[in-house]
Amino acid sequence: MTPDRLKEIIDAYGASARRWPDSERAAAQALLASDAALEAYRQSAVTLDALIDAAPAADVPAGLAHTILSDAASH
Repeated sequence: MTPDRLKEIIDAYGASARRWPDSERAAAQALLASDAALEAYRQSAVTLDALIDAAPAADVPAGLAHTILSDAASH
């Protein structure tokens, strides 16, 4: 586990270790525990996660996902 990889994981999956890939979670947590700068980076992600969680859910028209996937498959 490298600092760059840990940042990639946080950026992709969020600040909560429970969302991180099982195969990388232990190494990521160990690195995080040993690096205050990485913990500060994770804390920034905690704030972002909270903002995303607080945002109202958009009303998605029925069938939109199917239309998007069908359109993508035809290209």
